[in-house]
Amino acid sequence: VFKLNYEASVNLLKALEKVKPLKVVYLASIYALGKGEKDKPADETVEYNLENFARKIPYMKAKRMADGFAFELAEKGMPIVFGFPCYCLGPGDIYLSSSRFILASMNGFLRFYVDGGINVVDVRDVAEGLFLCMKKGRAGEKYLLGGYNLTFKELFYELYRFTNCRPYFKIPKGAVKFAGYLAELIFGKKSIIDYNSALIMCEYWFYNSDKAKRELGWQVRPLEETLRDSVQWFRINKTYYGRRI
Repeated sequence: VFKLNYEASVNLLKALEKVKPLKVVYLASIYALGKGEKDKPADETVEYNLENFARKIPYMKAKRMADGFAFELAEKGMPIVFGFPCYCLGPGDIYLSSSRFILASMNGFLRFYVDGGINVVDVRDVAEGLFLCMKKGRAGEKYLLGGYNLTFKELFYELYRFTNCRPYFKIPKGAVKFAGYLAELIFGKKSIIDYNSALIMCEYWFYNSDKAKRELGWQVRPLEETLRDSVQWFRINKTYYGRRI
């Protein structure tokens, strides 16, 4: 985790420091920025508030350290523009980095939800946003690239329109965390849920992307299009992911 998410990033930034680039777009992590709440989405000025998560989740700690190094370089004058994608969905997720729950819904397994929520954005819009960071972004500035703030109940019901898998049950947070812990023991990280993802699911990760829209001219497509295209992509590639879908 640290070798890929911290050491590799730091080594690359050190190499860039030597060649003195005109501009760098850094793909940063919301886990290094902080999080918002259901009634108060975070923007780029949010004070870091994920210390408890970073102590439990090595990935978060590594991203915080790597991005912190990039922040320091920006303060010293390196022309870095920071793009912070929220939770990316869309076609082409061959490694199931964020779409595992979509497969679960397509296979009829996603019958529950938990009291939490995330900001969902189309990966194609994020790609456009990063391009705009290079084209229009100001050095040293941070730009949140988020789409729609949704509770998990809202997200799963939106997905239900395309998968016909209706979420019926609200599961207590404690039960979700225990299920994540147990699933990780039995199935490893390839499970639909592991302990770390359970911790994240039980919180609200809401964000405000007005700055990117205002300064970069960035726009996001309708949520319906993102979910429809995601499901369609998995159906087209069903032989790769299993015949159930």
